[in-house]
Amino acid sequence: MPFHLVDTTGMLVHPFWWLTSNGEYNFKNPSFIPTVEKPIAIYCVHGTADRPQAFARVAERLLRQGLPPNISSIHLVAFDGRFQGNKIAFFAQQLIDKVIANKHENIISIGHSRGGLINAYACEYLAEKNNITVDSLFNLGTPFGGSYLALKFLSFFSKSVAEMTVGSTFLKKLSLKIMKSKANYYFIVAANDYIVAKGLSHVPEYVAQKPDSLIELEYHGHLSMVSSHVMVGKIRDILWKAIASQNFKPPRAVDSDENDIEDDLLDLSDKLDAKEFKKADNVSAKEREAFQNIF
Repeated sequence: MPFHLVDTTGMLVHPFWWLTSNGEYNFKNPSFIPTVEKPIAIYCVHGTADRPQAFARVAERLLRQGLPPNISSIHLVAFDGRFQGNKIAFFAQQLIDKVIANKHENIISIGHSRGGLINAYACEYLAEKNNITVDSLFNLGTPFGGSYLALKFLSFFSKSVAEMTVGSTFLKKLSLKIMKSKANYYFIVAANDYIVAKGLSHVPEYVAQKPDSLIELEYHGHLSMVSSHVMVGKIRDILWKAIASQNFKPPRAVDSDENDIEDDLLDLSDKLDAKEFKKADNVSAKEREAFQNIF
């Protein structure tokens, strides 16, 4: 596939978030109305080798663009027992325990890569028995059909890797659960994802029934998609649409902080490849300077 700026900037910026991550992060929604019916909390779950800070930009941008008043907070989840070969169910139980500890009864899940599988398992196997309602799940580059990088020899060291092999029994059973689920599933896929192929990052039967559940990011890869303004905007629009009947109106979305060059670069590179970036009329001098510093 052709080179695109967004794929590379995402790969460069993502390790910085990984290295600066330290524990869990919680964000309060300043627009939250405590008296609203059925308040909802958002839980963000990172992928296999990632950390909670990977979702910091998503949380910040959702808040900047304006969340509905029925959403109380955003929680970036950290797990114990990582890199010990544990199953996906092990982490899903931790997620449920955190929701219970926070006294949340209604949640929305956003998961990247394996994080989406953790969210789905928690939703389909654990939530109802713990009196938790999962309204919607946004799955970013999640291997519902498996990943070709989940190699057989790695499965000897990690049970979750074994569960993510292409066509695994675990994934087939989870997909059957999803087909009967009361929750709303959204599959956000990246056109340049070499870790989770586009055809493996959703449940085809579910998408066949609900075509709007599949959202494609044209220029992104597996890591850069977590930086996407387009992705954040689509999630925000879906959240606002869900409460349209309650007569709440969304505020005007603010795309980015005018001083945040990293945000501007990633936003522009959602739409432009490298050659287009160099000749684009709407690229500021600061952005061109930042581009030269990266490449």
